[in-house]
Amino acid sequence: MNYPRYLRRKPAATYLNDTWGVPTAASTLAKLAVLGGGPIFHSAGRIPLYEIKELDLYAEAKLGKPRRSTSDIADEPAASAGSDLNQGADLDVETAE
Repeated sequence: MNYPRYLRRKPAATYLNDTWGVPTAASTLAKLAVLGGGPIFHSAGRIPLYEIKELDLYAEAKLGKPRRSTSDIADEPAASAGSDLNQGADLDVETAE
């Protein structure tokens, strides 16, 4: 498919879905434009415009590294289960009697 240099939100979301398989809605791009964490965009007045190369960089960053199994360790550090459960266990707590 031949895309123009800049895409508005809905075509940008379609591009991410069709080209990269990254499920993205136009509303998600709108939210990320406010909160941060989305692809870099330009503005033409109040209209957000996304460059193809920026969408490609965003999609590549969203995709994890290839794995052979779901049990392969991901690069992200996992929170240790129950690490907060014993927090404060050494504190002396007076009970009202």
